Amino acid sequence: MGLGLMIVNRLSGLVLPTTTKYFVDDVIGQGRWELLPRLAMAAGGATIVDAATAFANSQVLGVAAQRAITAVRIDPVNCTSPVPTRFLMPSASVMMREMRMPLFVESK
Repeated sequence: MGLGLMIVNRLSGLVLPTTTKYFVDDVIGQGRWELLPRLAMAAGGATIVDAATAFANSQVLGVAAQRAITAVRIDPVNCTSPVPTRFLMPSASVMMREMRMPLFVESK
C-alpha cells in the first residue's frame, strides 16, 4: 500500500512542471488563453492528490514503524526467557552491589 501511495505521489508531482511548460509555451507564447482554466484545475487537482497521498503515506509508514518497534521490544523478551535464572544471577549481583554503593558528591 505504501509503495502504491508513493508512486501516485511522485506521478502527481510531475503534473506541475508539465503545466508550467504548457502555460509558458501555449498560453503565453501562442496566446491560447482558453487553456488557462484547464491548467489551473490540473495544477490544483495534482496539488490536492499530492497532499492527500503524502499524508496517507505518512500514516501508513507510521503504523508500520510502530509495529516494527513493538516487534523489536518483544523480541529480547523471547530471546532471554529460555535462559536459566542462574545464568543471569552474576549480572544481577553486580547490579545490586552497584545500587548499594553510596554516591560521593562534593559540596562546595
